[in-house]
Amino acid sequence: MKFPEFIENLPRELPEIEIRPLDRSYRSSPVIIETVNRVFQTLPQNAVFEMGGDSGDRDIARQAAQAFASAFQPHDTARRELDGYCVLMSKEAAATGIRPHEDADEAENAAPDETAPESSLAVQSIAELHRRHPDLEIGVLFRKKNAIPPVLTGLRRLGIPVSEEAGNPLDLAPGVRVILSLLRLADHP
Repeated sequence: MKFPEFIENLPRELPEIEIRPLDRSYRSSPVIIETVNRVFQTLPQNAVFEMGGDSGDRDIARQAAQAFASAFQPHDTARRELDGYCVLMSKEAAATGIRPHEDADEAENAAPDETAPESSLAVQSIAELHRRHPDLEIGVLFRKKNAIPPVLTGLRRLGIPVSEEAGNPLDLAPGVRVILSLLRLADHP
């Protein structure tokens, strides 16, 4: 049994499980939730399914995205009073504009390939938002931790106060651990 079918059949196999949708946010602004809805409702049309790789793999991925999108329940938020701003940026787009650091050739301790992360599109976008709204907090989410240091360095070089608050890995959440245990058991009884 494949993973999606396993999840779909879980309520039938274990009827004592209570199913509760988690489609209401108690922290996020409407702008964030609208972005989540827009991304996941249109997932199968994402350009990523047209790029590179084997066409068979793209078809499988597109079918999985279609299945996910058809099961996706639009989300809502309890925090209607919150304003917000949301930009989605790929790692490649975020890094555009990075130029060699001006002091890289002259500084004794500078690596020859040192760059100026403050010139990246991501850092410039955050800096501009901070200039326009200096009293607001700006949250930036990263897919991988190794993308964080260059952005922090770039913002610090521009004099923007920053802090790093790493999230918790999803697989440490108790509910997720139970699901992972069930999946391991199903795979290796």
